[in-house]
Amino acid sequence: MKAKLDYCYKTYANRYKDWHLPVDRCEREQVVRDLFAMVSDPANIQSPISSMGPSRLPIRPLQPHPSSQSPQPIQQPYAVPPDYFLFPPPLPPHALPPPLPPPPGPPPGPPPPRPRRDDGRDHEMDRMSIMTTDTTATWSTGSAQSTYTYLSDTFSNARRSISTSNSSVSSASRIPPSPIFPQRRPLKPPRHDPRDGYWNDDLRVVPCGRDHSHLRWDTPFPTCQGCGFSQWHALMLQARGIDISTFITAMISLRNVSKVDFVGNHSLHFLMTAGVGIEYFTPQLLNDTSSQNVFGQNPLHVLNPQDLGDELLNLLDWFKGRECPPGLLLTQRDVKGRTPMHCLLQYPLERYLYPKILSIFPYAQHQLRSFDISGRTAIMLMNRTALRVKSKSPADYGLIQAGITETKLFQSNGDDGQCGSRMYGFHDIARGARGTSYMGFYECRICNHTNAHRNSYLDQMVCACNSGRDRNGPDDTGMTPAHAIITQERVNDDRHQTQETPSQTAELIRVLLSPNDPTLREAIHVLDREGNSLVYNLATRGLDETLEYVLELEDPSRRRAMVNFCSRGSKGVEISVLRGVLSKYEEIASLIRVTHVTSDARIRQGLTEKLNRLTKVKHILVRYGAEMNPTLTTRWQIYWP
Repeated sequence: MKAKLDYCYKTYANRYKDWHLPVDRCEREQVVRDLFAMVSDPANIQSPISSMGPSRLPIRPLQPHPSSQSPQPIQQPYAVPPDYFLFPPPLPPHALPPPLPPPPGPPPGPPPPRPRRDDGRDHEMDRMSIMTTDTTATWSTGSAQSTYTYLSDTFSNARRSISTSNSSVSSASRIPPSPIFPQRRPLKPPRHDPRDGYWNDDLRVVPCGRDHSHLRWDTPFPTCQGCGFSQWHALMLQARGIDISTFITAMISLRNVSKVDFVGNHSLHFLMTAGVGIEYFTPQLLNDTSSQNVFGQNPLHVLNPQDLGDELLNLLDWFKGRECPPGLLLTQRDVKGRTPMHCLLQYPLERYLYPKILSIFPYAQHQLRSFDISGRTAIMLMNRTALRVKSKSPADYGLIQAGITETKLFQSNGDDGQCGSRMYGFHDIARGARGTSYMGFYECRICNHTNAHRNSYLDQMVCACNSGRDRNGPDDTGMTPAHAIITQERVNDDRHQTQETPSQTAELIRVLLSPNDPTLREAIHVLDREGNSLVYNLATRGLDETLEYVLELEDPSRRRAMVNFCSRGSKGVEISVLRGVLSKYEEIASLIRVTHVTSDARIRQGLTEKLNRLTKVKHILVRYGAEMNPTLTTRWQIYWP
C-alpha cells in the first residue's frame, strides 16, 4: 500500500495485484473500507498551496467533471437509483462566483441538533437507496462500481439499505419516487403450435397439424376434426383485442357453437390463456366447469395475469372456495406434476403481489418445496424462465428476479423447520425402507411411535395416509409415489427374502389411491421422468390386477385415452401401450425358450407366470379400446361433441 493516496480506489476497479490488496476476501474488504474512509475524510484533503511541489500535483476532492461537449448519458453505479442524479453536478471551485459578505446580525448560535437516524427496525427501507451520512460521496466518469453496492453478508441486508459511518447510505436523501402504474402490455395475436399442440405456449391441445392462428372469431369456419377447435374458442383467445360489449354480444350470437375441444378444454381454459382483464370473466363463464383436461390442466394452470393487476387476488380467492374441498383447484397437479402455483409464479408480476398471492394458496410452504417430474421446484422454474426472457425483455427479467427474492423471503418467514429436510414417506416405503428396528422394538419414522404397528410396507402406507403425507407429489428424482411402487422392487420380511407378489403390489396401490377420494385421480395421470404414464408402466410389467383397478377409478370417457397412451422409445420412436405389451411378451417368450435349454425349472416357472399376466393385460387393454397404432386424436380425446 502506498504511503500517500493519489487516486480513489474505484479508479482501478479493484485491481488487487496493482494495489497489493490481501488475497483473503474478508481482509480485502476491511482494507477497502479503511481506504474509502481515508479518501472520504475531509482531514485527508490537502490544500492546493501546501501540496504544490515541483513533481507532484495537488490532491483535491473527487468531483464530477462537467463535459464541455454535448451532454452524454452517464453510466450510473449499480446501486444508485435513476432519480439520484436529477440535479446538475456542482461547478468546479474556480468557476464559482466570489462569496457575498455575510449580512449584519446577531452572532450565530449553536447549530441545531442533528436528527438521529433510527436503526431501521421499525420500518422497511429500500436497499437501493443511497445517501451520505458524514460526507458526500461522488463518482468520476471512469470510476468502477463500489464494493458496497453489492449484496453480501458483510456490508448489506437483502431487504435494507447499505449503511456505513463514513460513506453512503440512507433512504433520507432519496427523492420520493412517483407512484408506478403498470402499463398494459401490447396486444399480440394468439399463437398456435400445431406440431406440439400448444396455445400461447401454455394450453395443451391435440397436435392436429393444422395452424389455427389465422382463424378469426367474427368469420365463420367449421370445427376442426383433429382437435375440436371452434369459433367459440377463437372468441375466447382473441377477447383481449375486443371491447367488453362486443365480447358479450358475440357470446350470445355463438352460444350454439361447440364450447369444449377434444382434450376437455372448456371456455375458461381458452379465456385465461388470453391474458384478459377481470371484466371479461362474466358470471356465465365463471359458472362453467373448471375440470382438468386430459393433460391435467385446470383453468388456473394456464392463467395469464398480465391485465388483472390487483384483481388477480380476488380471482384466486374466488376459485379457492369454488370446489370441495376448498382450495382443490389451487392444488391440483397436471401430468408434469405442477400445481397452478408453479405455473403462475413464472409470469412477471409486480413485486408487492408475490407475498399476497402466496398467502392465498393453500399449503403454500409445501407447494414451494414440491418438485415436478423434472425435479424442479417453483423457484427453480422461475429462475429458468427469467434466464429465458432476459435477452428479450430485461424488465420482465427484473420482475421475475424480484419475485424470486420475495418468494424465498416468504418461504423463510413461514418455514416450519422442514425446508432443508425431506420427511419420511411414500417414496421411502416404495423403495423398500422399513423404519427403525432395534432390540426387538420398531419405531415408525412417520408417527414416531414405538411398536404402534408392524414394519410391513402395507402398515407403513396406512400410517403415511393417516398422517397426511402427499400421495401425488414427485420427489427430487421426479418420481411420484404411485410410479415408485410400480417400478421399484421390494422383498418380504421373511427368512428367504422372497420377492413381493403382484397381489401385494395391488394392495399397496389400493391404499395409496383410495376409491372413495376422487381428488386422488390426478395421481393416475402424472408421468414419470421418462415420460411414461402409470398405465404404461403397469401394462408392460404385467400387473393385470392393478391395471384393472386403476382404469376403474377414472371416468369411462377418459379410459380410452389412458390405454392409447404412447411412450417414446429409446430410439425416439413412439410406442403405444398395446405394442409395448406385445414387445414385452415376445421378449419373455424368447427367454422361456432359452430356459428349456438350461433346464432351469424355477426360472421357467417365473417367466411363464409373467407371460400369462401379460396375456391378461392385453385382453384388458383391448376391452377398453386400446389400438396398436392410435391416431393423435385417439390418444388424447376425452370429449365427443
